Amino acid sequence: MQEQNSRIRVEFRNDGKSVQQMNSDRKTSKVQQEIDDNLKRAYGDVTKQDVPDRFTDLLAQLRAAEESGGPEGGDSNAES
Repeated sequence: MQEQNSRIRVEFRNDGKSVQQMNSDRKTSKVQQEIDDNLKRAYGDVTKQDVPDRFTDLLAQLRAAEESGGPEGGDSNAES
């Protein structure tokens, strides 16, 4: 019986980047992840807070103005 040499060819693609560039990319993504985590911790409770009354009042005024046809109570696009 003839012995067959089987070879496995493994290719690693680095898209033309040097080892230093790839390491730098990994460090950058790790730093970006740390920044993301810190921002989420710092501002996470802000997203859970209620909208201040002054903003909801302003939104209600704007909706009322839109329904009445404009800020002066008339249709600002209407021609005389």
